[in-house]
Amino acid sequence: MNSGRYLKCNGVVIYCRVSSQKQVREGNGLDSQEAKCRTWCRSRNLDVLKIFREEGISGGKKDRPALMDMFSFLEEVSKKNTKCIVLVEDLNRWSRETVNHFILKQAITSLGHSLQSVNMSLDDTDESEFMETVAAGISQLERKKNAKRTKTCMQEHAKMGVWLMNPPTGYKRERINGRIHCVRKEPTASYIQEALEGFANFRFHTQKDVYNYLKMKEIIGYDGKPTKVSLHFVKNMLINERYTGCFAYDRWNIPYQKWAIEEIISRKTYDKIQERLNRKKSCIQVRKYNLNDEEFPLRRWVRCNVCGTPLTASKSTSKSGKKHSYYHCHNKECPMRGKGIRQGVIHEDFEKILNAITPNPKTISLIQALIKDKEQTESENWRNIKKLKEQEIKNKKEEKEKCFELLLKNDNPEVMKMCNEKIAKLEVEIKELTREIEDNNVNTQNLREIGSKVFDFISKPLAVWNIGNHKQRQGVLKLCFSEPISYDRIKKFGTPKLSSIFSIFNNFSGKNHDWRPRRDSNSCCRRERAMS
Repeated sequence: MNSGRYLKCNGVVIYCRVSSQKQVREGNGLDSQEAKCRTWCRSRNLDVLKIFREEGISGGKKDRPALMDMFSFLEEVSKKNTKCIVLVEDLNRWSRETVNHFILKQAITSLGHSLQSVNMSLDDTDESEFMETVAAGISQLERKKNAKRTKTCMQEHAKMGVWLMNPPTGYKRERINGRIHCVRKEPTASYIQEALEGFANFRFHTQKDVYNYLKMKEIIGYDGKPTKVSLHFVKNMLINERYTGCFAYDRWNIPYQKWAIEEIISRKTYDKIQERLNRKKSCIQVRKYNLNDEEFPLRRWVRCNVCGTPLTASKSTSKSGKKHSYYHCHNKECPMRGKGIRQGVIHEDFEKILNAITPNPKTISLIQALIKDKEQTESENWRNIKKLKEQEIKNKKEEKEKCFELLLKNDNPEVMKMCNEKIAKLEVEIKELTREIEDNNVNTQNLREIGSKVFDFISKPLAVWNIGNHKQRQGVLKLCFSEPISYDRIKKFGTPKLSSIFSIFNNFSGKNHDWRPRRDSNSCCRRERAMS
């Protein structure tokens, strides 16, 4: 069926389009559109010059990859004075926006070509132009209604915690029990987790450090394609709350909730990252001193007597170039701020405290004797219990042997079953009794070793302090005192709160220490008389 109006045409360019990637994967739409267009061409004896297939692109867009390629092709054939028909199966495949429909059609006409549809004849009559306008308007209306339905459906799913938008880098979609979940996509998820936790814990001081780490890795997006790592990507990753699996979606007024998204970082880690990002200071954590400095074992343990702030410590250089070590309060509101306490002075005063809380040897010997006497009593009791348990084991073994004999002599299935059950039960009971005996022997030996080490430490905490490293000295502080000690440059150390074990020894010996130096009462009286 060859119409006269197609005689001047040199060929047909077919344009096919579908809106979703699902249609592309399943092959629905593109093939059927091409088949209908080819049938239309054969019925009119027209040759197909080229086919352009738009895969998964919305008809509301004007700048589509295949469409732009088609216009480039049309420009080339126009230079050869070749007239073509651009053929679509339906006008909604051409465009779903009324304005764009006529803009694109005008662009084709300006190149000397024409637009045709399989399902609708496009003539130059007024009636045809009217019907074309109506069809373009209907296509636009359908697109908007589809978009509204899709949005409503997505909102309902979102209220149930289903994330249907593109998942963040490091995730992939997976259907679990009929429900879409965002699960970790390895190894990208592990790289993202290490980068986020490293920034939160100051392993990476700046966003550039995170960028340098990630650019050495192969980061794959949810679509399976490599993702380009940039500073902009790192910034968005650090503020992306979706990696916690719990967040609010303000765009759709969805409150904070748990989503079907596997957690990559904890909420605590995310909050640390935001705290760092919101600081006005540099993200680099500058440590002005070493917290484990051997010269300042009392740093952060001794507190200022005025404000209660833990004392820090540092070295200062005199005019002669000699370095001097000081403890000082760094609280800006404290009147003692900046007034250093010499390291040697505070260490000497602290050693006096350790010497004072050390129980005398007689007290230690007496308590050791009491513990030893108690231990002997407990050992005697345990020996008696052990004999009973060993006798019980012996009886159960004899009973087990009898069950074996009965099992060998009897062919009755019921009796054999009862014997097997009884033997299994006896084996469990024998193992339990044996384990109790062995465990008690090991525990007794361990307690003796621990007790020996405890008494060695209690008898000489000052010696351990003097010869120990920083870690051992921190152990001395925690074993001797239950809380930090306050220090005053005049009154020296306040009354310390001893740990439980030292409190027991000091209460047992009847000590009532006063840690503050006593004044000379005669000098006080003389000072008062001089003032009067």
